[in-house]
Amino acid sequence: MAGILSALADSERYPSARVLIIDIHGEYGAALGEKAAIYRTNADEGAGERPLHIPYWAMILDELMPITFGELEGRERGALVDRIVELKRRAMAARTEESVAENDVTVDTPVPFSIHRLWFDLHCEVNATHFEKAGTVQSPDTWALEVGSDGEPVQPGDAMNAVPPRFRGTKDVRDDPEKIRQSRSNLNMTRQIDALGAKLRDPRFGFLFRPGPYMPNEDGYVETDLGGLLSDWLGEEQPVTVLDLSGVPSTIQGEVVGTLLRILYDALFWARNLSEGGRERPLLIVLEEAHAYLGADSGRAAAGVRRIAKEGRKYGIGIMLVSQRPSEIDATVLSQCGTIFAMRLANREDRGNVEGAASDSLEGLFGVLPVLRTGEALVVGEAVNIPVRANVDRVRRPPDSADPAVVVEGNEEDGYAAPGGWNQPRGKADYDEVVQVWRRQNPRPSKVVQAGRTLVGGENEARTP
Repeated sequence: MAGILSALADSERYPSARVLIIDIHGEYGAALGEKAAIYRTNADEGAGERPLHIPYWAMILDELMPITFGELEGRERGALVDRIVELKRRAMAARTEESVAENDVTVDTPVPFSIHRLWFDLHCEVNATHFEKAGTVQSPDTWALEVGSDGEPVQPGDAMNAVPPRFRGTKDVRDDPEKIRQSRSNLNMTRQIDALGAKLRDPRFGFLFRPGPYMPNEDGYVETDLGGLLSDWLGEEQPVTVLDLSGVPSTIQGEVVGTLLRILYDALFWARNLSEGGRERPLLIVLEEAHAYLGADSGRAAAGVRRIAKEGRKYGIGIMLVSQRPSEIDATVLSQCGTIFAMRLANREDRGNVEGAASDSLEGLFGVLPVLRTGEALVVGEAVNIPVRANVDRVRRPPDSADPAVVVEGNEEDGYAAPGGWNQPRGKADYDEVVQVWRRQNPRPSKVVQAGRTLVGGENEARTP
């Protein structure tokens, strides 16, 4: 598949090509080289990679809820909607250059707001204790904060760092004549608020809740708006953009893919009459390892694919599904594919799903799939007039997804053996390095480790002495 994408990125044949790859395993950056701009959650900026930021405030409510508060109903959901709308409208009111009226802002309008401020206010509303006298109303002025020997609050709280205030217990009256009472809030969402606070402090969610220049301050001001994000993803000089999601927690990977698809679709749908829209410069979205999040029981990712497959072509948005297990992809999604590049498939169930997605008159052709050679594909559908059995050119550097070799022959001309393989001698094992990359959630060794390694043979082959 890397060969097909490399051909589409040929600047001489297609100078205005626009391809965006959602790569959940981080395999395509090396294969496409200078033709691609790589965005990763743990980017190696020294190697030309860029940090991946997905601002939470660009999500609609149904995308944001599963990642933040979870399922809320009734009074709690209504209260949350009201607070988000209020924060967005305040931010919009301060943006004098905007043409959107403040009252036109809804909970789904992609306007920056501070989720840290939202969390802090909700936490205090639900968990605060208050000094209470007859006739007083609970407010921040009546908070019963825990104080030290100097009379200052021990932990007043920090919204932007998701640090909650420390309140005094209701039985801790000390020398104060006022009674200390629990909050009178009628919101029953303590567990959800605590869960969100933990995520705001978790560095694994930093790409989402601390999205670099797209992170709002407490007033909703951002250094760079969505225009900058779309320019990075869709307006790069390179024809291909790779969004590497290998560092995204697996628990939210499907939701993140669905969000990305919805953002891209909405942006190009509303820009359909502009030069940046998809009608003048179509966009191809490539979903690598699609079976991982497009199963029959998938949620937002599958819904996003269905929407683009059914409606996207009118607005210049196409989609390519790449999978080694088509039997695990929702049949409804698979049936929307107009063109099929079928490479070698030995599993009967996988072949059956591919045949089912093709025209009834072509089913017999797929009997050759088990015997296709590496790099050979059967192409059927709208892109070709008749079925074609073709060889796909290989890229100079294949994706980082090849099977490891169990036995590797040495290279006598260069005087060294190729790395890997059970038949090759090895030096002393260093599993401290394994632990380091595991903890850093980055498969590449740090510069400190690399400095202690010696090259053996070629410049790309390193061995620990």
